[in-house]
Amino acid sequence: MRIDIPQSYFREQKQKMTHSYRAELFGNLPVELFETKQGYYAFDAHNVRMVTVDQVSYDILRILREREAGLNEIVQELNYHPAEQVREAYEELKAVQKEGFLRRGNFNRTPRFAESNTRIKKRLTREMAGLTISITGKCNLACSYCIYGGKYVSQRKLTGKIMSWETLKNAMIFLADNSRESKNVQLDFFGGEPLIEFNLIERAVEFLKNRIGKRETRVDVTVASNGTILTDRILEFLVKHNVYIQFSIDGNQGQHDRNRVFKANKKGSFEKIMENLEKIHNYVPEYYLRNIRVKAVQTLDQDGNDEEFFGHPLIKPLLDKGHLSVLQIRPNFDIEKDDDYFDKLQCMGKRTLGLRNVKTLDDVRKVLNRKEWLFFASTIAKFFDIQAVYNLYMRDKENVPFTKGCLYGYKEGNVEPSGKITICHLATNWVIGDVNEGRWHFDKIKEYDWRIHRWNSCSGCFVQRFCDLCPEKIDGKESNYKASRNRFCQFQRKRYREIFNFALALCEANPGFWDEVDRLIEVGYHREEKRKQGGLTYLKK
Repeated sequence: MRIDIPQSYFREQKQKMTHSYRAELFGNLPVELFETKQGYYAFDAHNVRMVTVDQVSYDILRILREREAGLNEIVQELNYHPAEQVREAYEELKAVQKEGFLRRGNFNRTPRFAESNTRIKKRLTREMAGLTISITGKCNLACSYCIYGGKYVSQRKLTGKIMSWETLKNAMIFLADNSRESKNVQLDFFGGEPLIEFNLIERAVEFLKNRIGKRETRVDVTVASNGTILTDRILEFLVKHNVYIQFSIDGNQGQHDRNRVFKANKKGSFEKIMENLEKIHNYVPEYYLRNIRVKAVQTLDQDGNDEEFFGHPLIKPLLDKGHLSVLQIRPNFDIEKDDDYFDKLQCMGKRTLGLRNVKTLDDVRKVLNRKEWLFFASTIAKFFDIQAVYNLYMRDKENVPFTKGCLYGYKEGNVEPSGKITICHLATNWVIGDVNEGRWHFDKIKEYDWRIHRWNSCSGCFVQRFCDLCPEKIDGKESNYKASRNRFCQFQRKRYREIFNFALALCEANPGFWDEVDRLIEVGYHREEKRKQGGLTYLKK
């Protein structure tokens, strides 16, 4: 067989053929082609599936990817293949297309608030779920990878500005008055280092709770801290108000202190943070286990086994409860500036090429150490995830959302020291309101929504149905937007081409892995059917 479609493809398909498919990158058929040392593959962007093909079919798809062409024209252009083989492969392709694969299909990305602002206005004026307060631009650390340290051009830089009490009070009024129908609201304090301005935090929390009064709205408070500032008074406040607090620790002392140092003396901050964790634990152990969160950033030079850190008596209980998260260092989403990211991806790819006798993702996880696995899961494992997830949730859909999104301002809106409200604390160039004015800028929200969702190149990009674009990854300034968006799209395509190449090589070296996508899809279908019927079990094969 020239074109090998996995059996799980042949489920009822409801997509309609279209002759108005506009594409800038494909030109015609929505396929991305891959050639390895052992074979030829076509990624079906419409169905989000990788298809095995032979060389003749590959060459036919290479032509049809760019333009329409009839059989005679293709036979003539591929005169280095026997004409009869080309005709047979062409007819097989036509048969496969009738089944709904390797063909043009409807694709649309509709702005969420295209027809009316009614939904978003209700959410933002009566049902707000939270607000982030960037209370200060001051910080006592000088972390090498700080997102606000000047490395990321689309992000604001720490200016040292402190939010005035008047602005902070207006933010609390804004949150309280626009959440009258909410059962609970989340108040997050961010910086800089927010605990530098603890007095303002204390005052704000008490003001908000008094403003809400006897209304049945629960207030959850979170502080994202670097973990170096903790007085007895602060600790008493945290426990009294059941505050959730997040500390940043990047691993063992050597790994942590390499990047997270005090601004004043350039000394590492690891010992101070661990001292403060111990202080909280000794004060109220139950509070520690319930409310403390630890975030670790895995930098591009960290791959070593760090089980000693994860097994630390202060860290392991948090890990066991799911209160420790490890984040990958943020790329620039710019191929000109992300050489380090792609170098690490290459290293991970080469690491996986040496794996043998693995058949599932669980098998891979057992071989890699914790940090290797986390990077693998955020990169090469996407090859399996996106195919399984799409077939579960996005099959037969013509209107395709981004995989990462938010209702602008609903829960993660961010208030800058100036009082301006931005989409989130990572999308500070996207201004959608002002607490000092006491209003949302609904015209801007709708404009941004249209800007994000209406981008012509999406219809010709093989990442279209699993793209995780969100405002935090591009520059919202109108003068910078187009160039920033283009850079992000180039980054995405390069990233997924490399991910797919390494995943294909892994499957070729371990043939049993070809069944992993089908297995994940079958489990997903089974779970979805059970969910609709009111039950939920796993499919056993």
